[in-house]
This record gives sequence, C-alpha cells and structure tokens, in this order.
Amino acid sequence: MKSSLISVVIPAYNLIDYTEKAIKSVIEQTHRPIEIILSDDCSPQSLKPITDRLVLDSEISFKYFRQPKNLNYYWNLKFCLTKATGEYIITLDHDDWFVDTDFFSNALNQFRLNKNCAVAIGNTFFENTFGTHLKFNFDNWNYIDGRHFLKYNLFKMMPCTSAIIYNHAYLKKLNYLGYFVDKSEVKGISYIPDEGYTLLCLLLAHYDITLTGRAVNVRGLPENSLSQSKLWSDAGNKMLFFAHNQIAKYYKSIGFTDGYYTMALIMVYRFPIIGLNYQLLSYFKFEPGFVCIILLSNLIFIIKKILSSPALLLSFLKIQAIKIVRFIAR
Repeated sequence: MKSSLISVVIPAYNLIDYTEKAIKSVIEQTHRPIEIILSDDCSPQSLKPITDRLVLDSEISFKYFRQPKNLNYYWNLKFCLTKATGEYIITLDHDDWFVDTDFFSNALNQFRLNKNCAVAIGNTFFENTFGTHLKFNFDNWNYIDGRHFLKYNLFKMMPCTSAIIYNHAYLKKLNYLGYFVDKSEVKGISYIPDEGYTLLCLLLAHYDITLTGRAVNVRGLPENSLSQSKLWSDAGNKMLFFAHNQIAKYYKSIGFTDGYYTMALIMVYRFPIIGLNYQLLSYFKFEPGFVCIILLSNLIFIIKKILSSPALLLSFLKIQAIKIVRFIAR
C-alpha cells in the first residue's frame, strides 16, 4: 500500500541557520513521501541559498516561495497552507526541529489503526532546557476523545504546534482556511492575530486524537525570533482573541456546548492580562456576548490591580481614561 503524503509547511523569516536545521530534520524522517513548503516572508537575507545545499531524494518534493512584501507570520502561515497537497499536514515553525526520526511514520501508523483519529501529538523539548513541555513521558501512543481533551486537557498542557500532525483531508471538510481572519478585516487593529490552535480545535470537535509523551521535537528559542520580540510580548494574548472567538462561534453553531463554554472561559481568563482594548470592542461592533467577555475579563484585571497595589490601579485608570478620550475623538 502506498504511503500517504505528508505536507510540512514552514513559514519563515530570517534565522537561516535555524531554518536549515528545521528542513534537514524533516528530510531525516524515515517516512516517505514528504512535501516541504517554505515561504520566505521577505527576509532581508533571502533563504533561497538553503535550497542549493539540500540533498533530496526522489520521494521528497520541495517548494520555495519568497513573498514580495512582509505578510507577517499569521498570513504567511495561511499562504503556506494553501500550497499544501498532502493527506496529512504539519505546521513547522522555522526555529523548531525534529529529533525523533520515526515521528511521522509512527503517527501515521496510529492514524491507520483508528480511522476516527485526526490528530497526532508528540512531546517537546525547549532549547537549552531540561525536561519536556508536556508533563508526562510515556513512549507509547494513547487515543483520547477529542471533545474530552479540549474540555479537560488542552489549555492545561498546550502542545507545541510543530509537534502536531493533522489529517488534512478532515481539515478541508471543515473549511479550515475560512477560519483565518483576512488582512483587510483587521486593518484598524494594531497587532496581528495568532493561529491559536484553530486547526486543532476544529478537529477536536469531531474526531479522536492520539498522544505520546515521547519528545519528538525541539522548540527553538533564538533571541531574534518573533516569539522573543517586543512586538510579540506587547501584543500578549490579544493575538489569540480572534482565533478563540471564531472557534467559540463555530462550537455554538454545531451545538458543542462544552466547547463553547471552554472557549468563552479561556477568553475571560487569558484576556485580562492585557487590560481594556477599545480596538477589539470596535472590531466586534459591540456584539453583546463578546463585549461581556471583554468587560468581565477586565473586571478580573481591575480586581487584581486593586489587590496588588492601589497606586497601580490609579495609574491604570488614568491610562484608560486617556484611551477612551482618544477613542471617542477619532
């Protein structure tokens, strides 16, 4: 029986050494065939030289794209996904790399054993640190009902996205690309959205997952990466709000009540750390449900400020008053 094609999509910007290591770790996988899609997001130093050094075999295809303008990670990822043709798909961050050469083949074997399984998740090391990201280390694979995992486990032990393999055919049935926000929709927002486990959450509503505690990859932590940048830290969890509200709406539309309340709670408890955000209120056109979530989350934020320091609260209220005046005056 012919093996299934796996598409590995790599949205990349700079970090040529890390990107090359990521691609080589894909080539070292024992599974074949593989399709590698690299989208260079208009890096100051082109990533094209990597392709000249690659040693590929007949069962690995490589697609290189260079964006004429910087799309930013979120839309560069979406671009990569539109080019994927495999039955299975992996979104590999360009500063991550695989250390288990049998990860692809072992995961696909689990998919064959359970036709209702749509997601395979492995464990992760962080660069230059001890211990694994997920706090268990069993090497065997286990099946878990997707809805159960979403409700009780996902936001307590969030896996590294580079250690997740998705059934691409099942994602396409759910029109997964339609859940990415268009750039024109967020023109007035000062930060970019985040994928926020959109692919995973869509599949969890309908299918099983398979999970191993075996570490399959390393999460790179280069100093000049996006995840270590001021842009990323300043945006905080605001980037996740778009993805989470999209998923919450979807869960509500299919009657997945537990999923809807899980996403709503996540928005309440993860959003407070960024404080009031009038751009988001405007973006959602003051839709009652989401305004309530934003206001409730900020009530929690304000209570924390009161408990920690009255002086901090006064400073916070002063800043919000200035923001309100500017928002009204626009």
